[in-house]
Amino acid sequence: MRLADLGCYIQAASMLFYANEKHVQRLIFSFKYGGNKNLAFMMGKLMAEEARSCPEYMEADFLVPVPLHPRKEWRRGYNQVECLCRGISSVWGTPVAANALRRRRATRAQASKSRVERKNIMGKKTFVANNIEGLEGKKLLLVDDVLTTGSTLAACIDALLEIPDVSICVMTLSIA
Repeated sequence: MRLADLGCYIQAASMLFYANEKHVQRLIFSFKYGGNKNLAFMMGKLMAEEARSCPEYMEADFLVPVPLHPRKEWRRGYNQVECLCRGISSVWGTPVAANALRRRRATRAQASKSRVERKNIMGKKTFVANNIEGLEGKKLLLVDDVLTTGSTLAACIDALLEIPDVSICVMTLSIA
């Protein structure tokens, strides 16, 4: 089932504006590619503080990070989005469902790709719901670092909507 077919509304927010902001780009590159896990954790804490006034987010039962492919996570040593979630969790106390989604196939880096290329890269069934016991009927907050075209988030939402009676909100650190 595709998100567009549902005709549903999903709450989404981003904290920073990425495009043409060199400071934001350097910040994200530092924790995404530079090994600065502590910075990702701290940015997650800031995301949590900024979203405290939004009950849609505060009421989440679980935080769900967008997963990396296992090979990419192994090479990087961590999933930077899971680090963001751990920072959010440290402020709100909301548990992180780090394995709620699984990336079934590796995708090429999308940073330099067009909107159409990104959509084609993601394709159908890039992500699958995983370890869903206990997530049925829950409110999930899907977290990512950068929202560009929404292809990755849409693919994740498609997978999460396979979980019975789940509701989903989305929060990203930045939007491009």
